[in-house]
Amino acid sequence: MINILAPMFFMLTADIKVVNLADNVGMGGLGILTVRTLEPSQRVDRVYERLAEVLEPGLTANDITASRSKGCISILVKGKLVYTITAADAKANKSKLDDYAAKVLLHLKTVLPELAPVK
Repeated sequence: MINILAPMFFMLTADIKVVNLADNVGMGGLGILTVRTLEPSQRVDRVYERLAEVLEPGLTANDITASRSKGCISILVKGKLVYTITAADAKANKSKLDDYAAKVLLHLKTVLPELAPVK
């Protein structure tokens, strides 16, 4: 009986695709963001690319701001986009959009200046 069921089990499991529903952004041992929506790895890659452009000597918490547009909240560093927070992000984090964006903004104001290179 096992000889009959084993091949059927492997046929069923062969079509299973692993999909990550969360991915992390981290630098220098600090957790920056956890992205918990569709295609988190792609979004995390974009955040890393954007951070490489904005992390510069002298970065302060005042350089990090938020801006609302089209139902989303964008986190900006010196006017450059770093991360866009959507309603889906807030829902995935069991929060309202404004509350979640405020939490992310406060966190980034704390960690990003620590990660900026020294002059």
